[in-house]
Amino acid sequence: MKAAAQALGVTSLRFLDYADPPIQNGQLSAPEHDPYELASEISRHLEQTETHQLLTHGSSGEYWHPAHLTLHRLARKLARSKTSLHLTTFNAWNPQHPLPGILNQDDPAHTLLDASPHHDKRLASLSKHTSQAGVFERFANGTLSDFIEQTAHETYRSWS
Repeated sequence: MKAAAQALGVTSLRFLDYADPPIQNGQLSAPEHDPYELASEISRHLEQTETHQLLTHGSSGEYWHPAHLTLHRLARKLARSKTSLHLTTFNAWNPQHPLPGILNQDDPAHTLLDASPHHDKRLASLSKHTSQAGVFERFANGTLSDFIEQTAHETYRSWS
């Protein structure tokens, strides 16, 4: 993640002490950590940094990834409890998207961004996620570059 963020020009990155659950027998599993503890830690971080914008996974976890689903639910609860927090999720639904299987179908897109001018940076960043490269290539039925091209129009949903 550090290398991917650096490729995008991110200057600050903070990790919480949680990891994605390992894939076992080809299956994704739910996080083993206490979701209330995670929500509390995220809330403390938002308050300490005076953050008013939270970007996270969509309502179906993109492809029903259990950890993504947990983070979405926690983010929604935080946004409802903190009126100054604006929640945005990515991979919102766009019926014209070439890879609908990675979108959150219950989250209509409010914002569409053309990221195609940033192809090289996006590819450099995505290529740093070596453990997940095969997943992205399978989604695109091709290479990482194909995935970047097919996801060049990014979609987001704003939550009230």
